[in-house]
Amino acid sequence: FFAPIKMTSPQRAHHHWTGWLGRFAAAALASVIFTFAFGAINFSLLTQPYYPVHLNGLSMPEPQTLLTAELVRAPIVVLSLIPLLLTVHTTSNRLLVMSGLLLFVIGGITPLLWQINQLPLVLLMACGLELFAQNVTTGAAAAWLLGSYDIIHHYPTPRLKNA
Repeated sequence: FFAPIKMTSPQRAHHHWTGWLGRFAAAALASVIFTFAFGAINFSLLTQPYYPVHLNGLSMPEPQTLLTAELVRAPIVVLSLIPLLLTVHTTSNRLLVMSGLLLFVIGGITPLLWQINQLPLVLLMACGLELFAQNVTTGAAAAWLLGSYDIIHHYPTPRLKNA
């Protein structure tokens, strides 16, 4: 699935720095939106009952605290993908998948492993699914917005020969 592809050096789209800044801000905003959307779904479907009983120290922060934390975290998450986006030379679809999976492994699986002996399995699984959805969509959005390759020149569409 991730076999190397022969290609010449990628050509980054040439945009003014304000264009890249706008793309970066859009990717960070997408991260905030995905985090709140998938977090709200998980909270309403499964995890809400665990917070009032403060299971193993769980507490529900104020919405302002969550928003502030996400507004700080999101640009850092997107920034963490820049080395991957600059160094991996592959198709855009692979770059979307790789970015999402990288964020999931680092930002999803790793924090869950710290909680493995403290939280019930059903809560870990629900949070794992939530983190998968958050990180994969954030990584894909960031790769789509920031990983601009000139795909048409490097991966031409095959032409059918006339019979």
